[in-house]
Amino acid sequence: MQSQLAAVGVKVTLKLPQPAGYQSAISNGDFEMAIGGMGNGDIYQAYNNLLSSEFYVPSGEATANNFERYKSPEVDELLAEYRETVDTARQTEIVKELQRIVYDEMPVIGLYYGGIWGLFSDAKFTGWPSEEDPYMIPQNYDSAPLGIFTRLERVQEDDK
Repeated sequence: MQSQLAAVGVKVTLKLPQPAGYQSAISNGDFEMAIGGMGNGDIYQAYNNLLSSEFYVPSGEATANNFERYKSPEVDELLAEYRETVDTARQTEIVKELQRIVYDEMPVIGLYYGGIWGLFSDAKFTGWPSEEDPYMIPQNYDSAPLGIFTRLERVQEDDK
């Protein structure tokens, strides 16, 4: 990773702290650069946790989200609109705008996508997320199960 970042002009010194110390440093804003993950749960939760000013605190104070200490009234308005609308086309537009903001303004460098896999059987229920209809991340935590279960339909021959 160090050589890859150097190739694009970013000089880094790697440190390998213990997990508890690392998490404490991240929560308190005591870092110049860090590696972490984002994106669990639904798309609103991912962007809200990453960007919402609701979680902003100055460096030196602990926060559970928005470790970058980012604040933007525009982003807060977009997050509020996403949360309040049921118009999926508008939600898609809001997500595109949030993604543009992340790429243009955030001190975040995407390194890789870690993939999430799900294994489902159509024997009793149909309507699971699929490559053709990836409406929800196939995970068993956060709000994903509710989003999935509300889309399932019982197989007719199983209705006994």
